[in-house]
Amino acid sequence: MIEALETAGAAALDVLHASLLRSKIQACTEAAAGLICFWALPPVERRPVLAGSHADSVALVRIFRNTLESLILVEQLHASAAARRQTIVDRIKAEALGASSMTGGVA
Repeated sequence: MIEALETAGAAALDVLHASLLRSKIQACTEAAAGLICFWALPPVERRPVLAGSHADSVALVRIFRNTLESLILVEQLHASAAARRQTIVDRIKAEALGASSMTGGVA
């Protein structure tokens, strides 16, 4: 899991540079790695963590997740808009071709 997180973190640095500061991306992936290590331990071996550090890690991971989800939504919106535009273009072309064939090729 840690290897997958490191790979995702490296890719995120390329994709998210405009959305999050590089240092924040690294902090988010380090927080996720810390949580993975914490959860991997048997409950009896988990040491109490500093009062706010666990909550901070959870918050950083939420920021990272929310940013990624927002980017996915933006991509979906762009794809949806492109599909709507293509539908309109296709309809205009079909109407133009239909009108053209009725007039013998002269518009």
